[in-house]
Amino acid sequence: MKHDIKIFRQSCLAACLLLFGQACALPQNSTEATMKKETEKIATFAGGCFWCMQPAFDGLEGVISTTVGYTGGTTINPTYEEVCSGSTGHLEAIEVKYNPEKIRYWKLLVTFLKHIDPTVADQQFADHGHQYQTAIFYHDAEQKYLSEAAIRQLGESGKFSQPIAT
Repeated sequence: MKHDIKIFRQSCLAACLLLFGQACALPQNSTEATMKKETEKIATFAGGCFWCMQPAFDGLEGVISTTVGYTGGTTINPTYEEVCSGSTGHLEAIEVKYNPEKIRYWKLLVTFLKHIDPTVADQQFADHGHQYQTAIFYHDAEQKYLSEAAIRQLGESGKFSQPIAT
């Protein structure tokens, strides 16, 4: 399993483009790139401490790798200290590369939601601050649809006395 820290600018861009209803198509110049796209997808979740999120996904069959980093902020290439200060707007996040033929995005969503408190804003468990807010950054229309359905079902489940903040 690969474990790196990086900035997920592309994840944020994809989420913003989908959020505003704009399409973004990158040219595929090779058969290899097209084949890779079919057997490897990306999911991005902000769930508090990014290192705490990794074990939940690393153990799932079909997960290729997990990478921790920051997304959603305005500062280019912020340091850990800058993000922790709360001044960059970034969230600690995990990027999950997965094989959709072996694991469904829905399973990743369920795993994510089981490992957070979706009713709390700007903190998760012992970690406090904006960078620990929970969020789902979708990469395509299917992920958006499933993410919204999961949040809606969670809110309607009666499991929580507070509204869903994720």
